[in-house]
Amino acid sequence: MGFEAGKAEEANVEPFRATVEIDGEKRELVTTSITEASVAHPTSISARGFGPVIPDDGLIEITIASVTSGLEGLNMLCFRTRRIRISTDPPQRLVADSEILDAQPVGFNCVPGGLTPLAPLAVG
Repeated sequence: MGFEAGKAEEANVEPFRATVEIDGEKRELVTTSITEASVAHPTSISARGFGPVIPDDGLIEITIASVTSGLEGLNMLCFRTRRIRISTDPPQRLVADSEILDAQPVGFNCVPGGLTPLAPLAVG
């Protein structure tokens, strides 16, 4: 599961202002992409940040990216939290589990043990 605002992968990135509230503490920033993940594919750098996403650690992985000019390239801030709320200016299109949504603001809370995965029984 994941969420992304902005499009850091595109060549013509438009930075946007964001207010990010992490566990009750607000921060204002300019960014090109904010990614939240509770489970992520190992090759997804934007969802994983600098380490593996641990599905049962009770934390949400957050990656905030900004593109700078010239040779400086892409700057990334990565952290884990139990709760986050994000509002953007201007409003951004959101990608949540591969669905494009309009939501402003958006919030996520991690509920440890809140999901029971189901899998088919092994045959044989």
